[in-house]
This record gives sequence, C-alpha cells and structure tokens, in this order.
Amino acid sequence: ATPLQDLVEHAAVGAYASGVLAEAARTYTSRQHRNRATLGGTLSSRVNEDAVTAALLVLDAKVVKVKTLITEVCLPPQPAGIKAALAKVGRTPADLPLVIAAVLILIEKGTCVLARIAVAGAGITPILCVAAEQAVMGHPLTDKSILQAAAAAADAVKPAEDFRASIEYRREMARTLVRRAFLA
Repeated sequence: ATPLQDLVEHAAVGAYASGVLAEAARTYTSRQHRNRATLGGTLSSRVNEDAVTAALLVLDAKVVKVKTLITEVCLPPQPAGIKAALAKVGRTPADLPLVIAAVLILIEKGTCVLARIAVAGAGITPILCVAAEQAVMGHPLTDKSILQAAAAAADAVKPAEDFRASIEYRREMARTLVRRAFLA
C-alpha cells in the first residue's frame, strides 16, 4: 500500500510530469491523513472531487486490479518536454476542493501535439474532456485555443448541485480552472 504522503515526498514523483501527481496528493487534506490514506484506497473511494484521480487520468495511468483489489498503478514514460498542471478551487484553502482541473500538454515547434484534460468535482466521477483536448491538439497554444478548450470542458461536465456549490458554479469553475491549468 502506498500512502499519499509518499507521493508528496518522493523525488521521482515530484519530477514526473511537472510534479502534477505530487501536487494532487498534497491537496488531500492534512499530512496526518495523507500518512494513513493510500493511493489504492483513494482510487477505490470514488470521491468525485479527487485531484489524485484527475492527475492519474491526464498521466494516462493504468490501474491493475485482481477482482476488486487494486494491486498496481502504472505510470507510463512521458515524452521530454511534457508540461502538466493542476488548478483547484475550494471554499477555503483548508477545504477539499470543489472542482479540480488537470492539464497535460506537449508543445513541439509551436504546436500542441499532445493534450490531456481532466476535470473532477463537476460530475459523478472525474472525467477526461476529449472535446477540450481536440480543441488544442494540432494548433498553436493561443488564448483563443485555450478558451475553446475551457469552453469544451465546461460543456463536457455533468455537475450535480449540493450544499457546497451549484451546478452553474461547478460548470463555470471547470471552465476557469482548465484555463488556469493551461496558463500555470
């Protein structure tokens, strides 16, 4: 079992894909909880506001299971020059995030050749926003293409209203946070 705090502290995780997985694990409450919470437990809990799952989605991680037991999480090698970022919003800095966006991009010769965009907290589970990815793939990364990707992500989410945030707020935060993650 891998405690989330190990993801925060391990140098290789911090260096992998701009440290997006380490940053995602850091958002998981306090250090004491991260020492007890495991990666497998976090993935099994199916919390929709889960930054770790959003980060794993953009990293194209593979989860290996034996029946219902998670035995391994495999992170593929990432191409040189990959950039990844996480953006989140909560009611206070100490709260769990309401909405999280994770973005991974690769720019070659001024053109986006790889894009992976995930949003958590704006639907039943974290999702990859394929239409948002397509809005930037094959194009220069400009304000216009970033705004198109952010709008596509907002259209892709299916938020539910709860006592913490309205549907409209979660959708608008998906748009805003995808944009912020691109600009980070």
